[in-house]
Amino acid sequence: MEALTQALKRDRLVKIFVGQNANTEPFLVQQTALEKLSVYFAKALQPDKFSEGESALLRLSDDDVHVWKALLYWMFESTLPNIEMMVLSFQNEIMLELLHKLNTGVPSLDVVKTSFNRTPPGSKLRLLMAEEVAFMLSEQNNKKMVPEDLDAFDGVVGFTSALTVALKYYGEAPIRVLRRLPHPGYGACDRWKLFMVGDGPKHTGSMIPWERVHRTRCGMWIPRKAQVRI
Repeated sequence: MEALTQALKRDRLVKIFVGQNANTEPFLVQQTALEKLSVYFAKALQPDKFSEGESALLRLSDDDVHVWKALLYWMFESTLPNIEMMVLSFQNEIMLELLHKLNTGVPSLDVVKTSFNRTPPGSKLRLLMAEEVAFMLSEQNNKKMVPEDLDAFDGVVGFTSALTVALKYYGEAPIRVLRRLPHPGYGACDRWKLFMVGDGPKHTGSMIPWERVHRTRCGMWIPRKAQVRI
């Protein structure tokens, strides 16, 4: 309590210049809000250590203005703007990043539950999470999830219907669920497009470096520092 009181006493507005356009108006954000958002900001805004802290000014030339608008909306409204307000490319970038993460792992039950609780029926995220649960229940995944784990989703609106559809699809085409993204070992795969909104991107990103050897969940090895346009 005392720490919060002291933080509010020294609170100030921080100017955040985003992007490379010199004429862009800065965002004005309370320092306490930024410090709660990220350890990076908490350190950078210390007045006795960095110039950003002395001037209360941040220049983020590599960041995107639209992404920051959505981020600030989430910070103060505790939700993301609806699809009409949100830049579609931002949502697609988030989904692509998630697809890459899921290529080598599975979500926790808490992540799945939160995804359903914070999205509307028919959302792309619900579809993806339902497929992940179907995969976790499968023999191919050594049943890392057992039917009893589904009790955690009691009362989660829309989960049962979404899982029913996902189980049916997984039973018919398990490989397509496992291989949503293109891969140099097994060729093209365009199922990632199903999770995009709007027109979506034409490909899944630029040349992406893989920092270490790891095995994808469909059994393919990716060489160290290999790069592939996906």
